[in-house]
Amino acid sequence: MCQTIGLKQKGGDNIVLDPTSLEPRAVLDWDMATRGDPASMQALGQMPTAAAGFWTRAEVLAAYAATTGRDLSDFLFYRVLALFKLGVVFLQLGARHRAGSTTDSRYARFAELSRDIFDFTHAVAHGRAT
Repeated sequence: MCQTIGLKQKGGDNIVLDPTSLEPRAVLDWDMATRGDPASMQALGQMPTAAAGFWTRAEVLAAYAATTGRDLSDFLFYRVLALFKLGVVFLQLGARHRAGSTTDSRYARFAELSRDIFDFTHAVAHGRAT
């Protein structure tokens, strides 16, 4: 079984490494591969965060810290930053749809979703959501 650890490469990619040999097994684009979070993240049509067989966020963080030796005490900051950036992306895509430069109907709700993502981000930042 392979494990995912967040080794950042120059281009921002993430690698799935074999847990024994640490040989690369896959490269993931987290924008496309993440399973999402509760609340507004469910509306994005992504899988639930902790479906059967998937590691919890705490398990992933523990494995990453153990493998890399990195201090993850500031993880909340980086999680909030990533969620904020996701909200900005959805806000921009929603604006493009409203302006007519993106006609795909899936973008019609993106501005609304961005507000939900920002609300979720605020809740995470203040410890009211996990």
